Amino acid sequence: MIIIHRKDLLIGDYLIHYRTARGAGDFCGVHLHFGQDYQNNYRDNDFPNWNEIIAYFELV
Repeated sequence: MIIIHRKDLLIGDYLIHYRTARGAGDFCGVHLHFGQDYQNNYRDNDFPNWNEIIAYFELV
């Protein structure tokens, strides 16, 4: 696990993050958009919970 402010500087295969800001949307690997979007009335992101993340990796 790496904690960094600028997600676009990371090099890796997967990024599990709840936002697209601060470079997460420009991550060069697969961005698993996690949780709820608090800026859009708490609409679910593509992967709203950890069960969805685990299911994704079971298929990969």
